[in-house]
Amino acid sequence: MSTSFPSVGPGQVLADVIASGTVPVARLTEIFRQAAQSRIVVNAHSINTGRMPAAPAKGEDSDFYLVEIEDADEGVETLIELVTRRIPRRFGLDPTRDIQVLTPMIRGSLGSRNLNNALQRVLNPSPSAEVERFGWRFAPGDRVMETRNDYDRDVFNGDLGTISAIDAEDEALVVDFDGRAVIYPLQRTRHAGAGLRHDDPQGAGLGISGRGDPGGDPAPHDAGAQPALYRRHPRAPPRRADRPAPGPCDGGPRRGLAAALDQVARVAGRRLRPRRRRFALAPAPPHRVGSGRRGASSARPAFSRDKRRSAIPESEDAHPVRQVFYLPGFDPREPETYWGLFRRESRITAERRGMAIAVGDPVRSADGISLDWDVNSEAGGEATRVRYSLLRWDDIVRDRFPRSNLRRLASLPGLWWRLWRSGYLRKFQREARRFYRVIVSVHQFYLVFVLASLALAVAAVTLTPLAALPTLAGIALVPLLAYAILALVTHLTRGKPLYVTHLVDDTAFTHDHASGRETAMRERLGPWAERIRAAEGRASEIVVIGHSSSSFLAFECLDRILKADPEFGRRGTPVTLVTIGSVIPWLTLDPLAEEARGSLGRIGGDTAIGWLDIRANWDWLSIHLRDPVSASGLPAPPPGRFAVMRVEIEDLIEPALVARRRWNLFRMHFQLLMSSREQKAFDYVAFVAGPEPVHAAVERCRTQRPVTASAEFT
Repeated sequence: MSTSFPSVGPGQVLADVIASGTVPVARLTEIFRQAAQSRIVVNAHSINTGRMPAAPAKGEDSDFYLVEIEDADEGVETLIELVTRRIPRRFGLDPTRDIQVLTPMIRGSLGSRNLNNALQRVLNPSPSAEVERFGWRFAPGDRVMETRNDYDRDVFNGDLGTISAIDAEDEALVVDFDGRAVIYPLQRTRHAGAGLRHDDPQGAGLGISGRGDPGGDPAPHDAGAQPALYRRHPRAPPRRADRPAPGPCDGGPRRGLAAALDQVARVAGRRLRPRRRRFALAPAPPHRVGSGRRGASSARPAFSRDKRRSAIPESEDAHPVRQVFYLPGFDPREPETYWGLFRRESRITAERRGMAIAVGDPVRSADGISLDWDVNSEAGGEATRVRYSLLRWDDIVRDRFPRSNLRRLASLPGLWWRLWRSGYLRKFQREARRFYRVIVSVHQFYLVFVLASLALAVAAVTLTPLAALPTLAGIALVPLLAYAILALVTHLTRGKPLYVTHLVDDTAFTHDHASGRETAMRERLGPWAERIRAAEGRASEIVVIGHSSSSFLAFECLDRILKADPEFGRRGTPVTLVTIGSVIPWLTLDPLAEEARGSLGRIGGDTAIGWLDIRANWDWLSIHLRDPVSASGLPAPPPGRFAVMRVEIEDLIEPALVARRRWNLFRMHFQLLMSSREQKAFDYVAFVAGPEPVHAAVERCRTQRPVTASAEFT
């Protein structure tokens, strides 16, 4: 038996058994040759026996260093310098990944709360996003530690992770544990902090640890540190309070350390004396099943991480897996955001339609190109298994958005001149109408921002004390001030409701991809195609869903597969392409998009792959007047090639919400991915996870006249 660590949870069972003197106890006190080379081991044994640790000699290479400080404020500054500069420089360690700091306290200057905040400010000063809850700041890049065994999430006490994203809409943190994304609801982090145990029985057990897992100090010496020096040892029997601690100036740091070691020696002496009282071991109470409280037993089976990461099973079973590949639009957010959206809408769909839907935890693939999760549903006594794979390109989007204004100003004039000279704008206006107005308007907004910034800069130089500057200095200052003002304005307007720079950069990406200048996206299509092709023969059906800008990426990807394997989709595994919020003509009408038009023509004429085009005339960010092949100026596809479904917004959300959200263009653009309020209307979750195979539903839709939202389609 060991006395090294206190019990996890309530009770001191091992300590009481050892102290009873009724069982043999062996203590490891001998230091062997290999361990003797480590000052950590040697000094740990010295401290356990109440002796002062020995510091290394000057210039000696060592794994143990003793840093003396006089007060708590100095300790915080010293600790930050050690973590951020001295240790990384000396040992080549990464402060956010390789350094962990421990402290015996929560409160005080050197307590975990204060150190967390201090190190977080230094190591993660300007995160891409952040949110504050209950006095804690959460931001991507922060290190976290799970402080309880969470069997539901397959994360256990002591597991370290990093916040990869914040889903503000779903009120959740996305934490990466060695490549596996785990979601923690923000409302369950009220008591979380600095690697501390979560006290909410229903909580997530999450402990935020800045970005360096901050913690303690070798010689704490403020008022908050004194209880740590003289607190009763966890295994010591109840007795009167210990004597008062000396003040912070009573002898300096070595005096405080000596006092702490004296306390260790006295507690260790009590441990070595066996107790005379004998214990009667009572039968254990029955296990409490389903309790979330610490120390309660759970009857849930344990699942290995390998099973949770498994892909489509090689062997068939009673319920074959439907493989869904979802391609998101031009969105820089982490892919776990979409998992949160799908999970939330699944709950709503299940309640509205009387289904049972279980959404598994998301797992990032080893190659990083997908985020995968399992969906199990049951409706009408029929079970359905779905493997949902989000094919990622958010890293490519982040390289393109937000761009610097210098790059925008350098590229936009040439792009719009080319589009105007080629006649693209006239064709685009004819096919897109509302979408054309949106794209032109955001660029006009951007032009207004540029001119207004220049005017404000001129006014600042001529109408303020800056007018006293020499003429040449004033002229040189104008563009610098204008650029700074423009940077501020574009930062404030890149999100809702205008999304100016988002759509400006999206437009630049679309036409760079059309002309072949965007090489990163073309390289990504290859691994996507391999992933989709590999699912044939292993899944009951393959569904490829392209939303928004990915409507053209989806057919390009499938065309690559058909070039390499013309029999794809003809060997018994149905393949279906679903486009939602399509913007295909936005790309294919560009005169330079010859390769994309060739791909569209081949996919549009290949009946081996089904195609459902879901259209919404209320979505200003989509092109929905006619089939994308004809709209792109290509020969008309065979009759009945496309299954078309038109969705009415009133079937998805209440009329009062329609009026309130009508001008929130991105929110309306995503509405087709959400649950519908009408049971017989199109519902995205019921569509991909319902009992009817997607290819059968699409075929039924294709053979009928264009289906409206009121038609049964689940």
